[in-house]
Amino acid sequence: MKKNKPPSGPRRKFRVVLVPPLHSDGMLPLASGLLKAYAMRDPFLRKNAEITILEPCTDEREAPGRVSALKPDLAGFTVYGGLERTKAVAAEIKRRCGAKIIFGGPLAGSVPQAELFSGGAVDLAVAGEGEKIFALTLKALITAGDLAGIKGLSFASGGGVTANPPGEPAELSSLPSPYLEGVFKWRGYARVPFEMSRGCRESCLYCSIPRNYRGFGFARVRAEVKKILADLPEIRTLFLTDPDICHSSGMARLLRLLGGETARRGINVEIQMNLLNFSERLMPLLNDRAFSLGVGVQSIFPETCKLVNRRMDLGVLSRKAALLSVKAPRAKVVLSFIIGLPGDTFENCLANFEWGLSLNAGLYFHRLRVYPGTPLGKVAGKAGVKFMPRDPYFALSVPSMGAADMKRAAAAARELSLAANIVFSDKYFGFLFRYIARDRPGASRFPRVEMCRRINRFARAEKAMRAAAARADAFADDGDWSGLDVKNFENCRTTLIRRLAGLEGGGRDRRAFASRFADFCEARLLWERVEGRTAYQMLRVAAGDRPSGPALLVCGAASSDPAKMSGCGFSLELLMEEKLGFFPAQPAGKRIYIDRPDMPGGLASALEKSEKFSSIVVSQVLGALGASARLAVLKRLLLSAGVGARLFVIDSGLGYPEFGLDWELNGGWLDCTPESLEAGLSASGWRVTRTVPLGKWRVICAERA
Repeated sequence: MKKNKPPSGPRRKFRVVLVPPLHSDGMLPLASGLLKAYAMRDPFLRKNAEITILEPCTDEREAPGRVSALKPDLAGFTVYGGLERTKAVAAEIKRRCGAKIIFGGPLAGSVPQAELFSGGAVDLAVAGEGEKIFALTLKALITAGDLAGIKGLSFASGGGVTANPPGEPAELSSLPSPYLEGVFKWRGYARVPFEMSRGCRESCLYCSIPRNYRGFGFARVRAEVKKILADLPEIRTLFLTDPDICHSSGMARLLRLLGGETARRGINVEIQMNLLNFSERLMPLLNDRAFSLGVGVQSIFPETCKLVNRRMDLGVLSRKAALLSVKAPRAKVVLSFIIGLPGDTFENCLANFEWGLSLNAGLYFHRLRVYPGTPLGKVAGKAGVKFMPRDPYFALSVPSMGAADMKRAAAAARELSLAANIVFSDKYFGFLFRYIARDRPGASRFPRVEMCRRINRFARAEKAMRAAAARADAFADDGDWSGLDVKNFENCRTTLIRRLAGLEGGGRDRRAFASRFADFCEARLLWERVEGRTAYQMLRVAAGDRPSGPALLVCGAASSDPAKMSGCGFSLELLMEEKLGFFPAQPAGKRIYIDRPDMPGGLASALEKSEKFSSIVVSQVLGALGASARLAVLKRLLLSAGVGARLFVIDSGLGYPEFGLDWELNGGWLDCTPESLEAGLSASGWRVTRTVPLGKWRVICAERA
């Protein structure tokens, strides 16, 4: 890992080292880049200042040594959290090399000056957007100028602190892009932020984001995205910093720009939004595997939201949240809730959890933080809101929820978070969970909450979950599991689904359905564990040799079949959206997605101008169709089969669970026995030549009759 080296030779310029937020987990330091890019536009600073961004990012153990080795005159820190730890690092740097210390970032403008400057580590602090203030401060330090005239700057002076009046932020058009200017030298960043705008149009009292919303031009945004994707080969997450993408006039263009390419490269795009502001007409634009949508709910109770100046229409929110799983099934959706808002009670918190668990979404619970500089922090005393006097500023009590209930709510969030996010991250598990919880006989007021408590207990008993549970339990903010991935518990998924099916306490039909669904899931999961080489060999055994000539693959969009069967060299892949689990899309020459309800029509359209195929592989999708639709698909495949073409159908014979219009299980089942499948093949013009058993599956081989 290449790191910054101390400059050599005679010292001629004022040296500045910008330190990214400590514990930034590989996040590219956008704030540092913006400061440097703006300052270096000034001819005087280009001549007299040398600005180094500490790349790659560091932590509190390495920072003092790395910064001190660069012998800076000024060390700047961007502070998002962990104020006391950051102050301790700054103090050690000052002790080692005598550098002045300047703090900036959201936390620096939201805490009292006395706390920020206590201990003597901090010399200067910037409140608000820092580019203009930082450049003016550098000039003043280099020329021994007057700091008192720089609006937005605070500084230690005569044993106290001088706080200048707030300043106006720079015009966005005057801010150069650090990406386009080539400011960042390290190419190994995994998480990369970029911004379309600053400020927010909302006025939530607990938030520290300023209300002066302004947007960058879309030409800049487009150029930055393309530059990021071209220059940073290790990127895995692109994080949009806007608090609500819906406020941007360029939202639709951005979604079109990001969709597709990022998914093909396996890049996760994190987007924040208030779903109340999102147009249902644009919802299909979110239907991309790359998108992770953070939807701020905070509380479903309008009376609570009104107290913190936040809009809430539960009917509209519920409708749009349900639509997301239908209109954008490939996107990941995480709903966030704030525990402890004024107006909410402990029962309200449980109702928030219950509502979130009814939807096909991940859940993130976090405690209310009352920063003194926010509107809520300024009126906390009058409003009866008590909170920690130091970072992290968690609320301790509000008039509607005393200290004991606040602790109970935080404990409930910790207890429910693991189970709630298993429900979301494993789609098989989630569909069955919502089926069992809906209309649950003899259920309590919060049946999903009660089920999650039971799931939490048996999930934590699994060996595969213990290490991950220990890490999450050590997290300071309510045991966040919103980033849980099925990979974390791959080896015990079948066991967990079986245990969940055992929670079905309804009549015989419901219990039989839950058990049958668990069988279906087990077969699907076992197939997904088959390695590509093994799957390829299975086909070779069934075919008698390698499937040859132009080849077509028809499989589930949620499967890993395109990757595991890539050795067959498919010239076309038709992926049916099944709504059961999502696997990373692999690069392919040609790939078309088809929704299951319209599979016969979608398949006919996709194959209308296709070549004739010598080999056709159909994996695990025919069971998801009714008999008439299955027959139509097989007939259409026959039309695309060349002379001597062979068809290979991989199927378990277990059929497929029925879904309603909202893609939730309805308790019905589509049967697809081996006998009915072979009868359908014959009726559609195919001649079955052999059947090769493969454990829980079989490969049915057929030719044109």
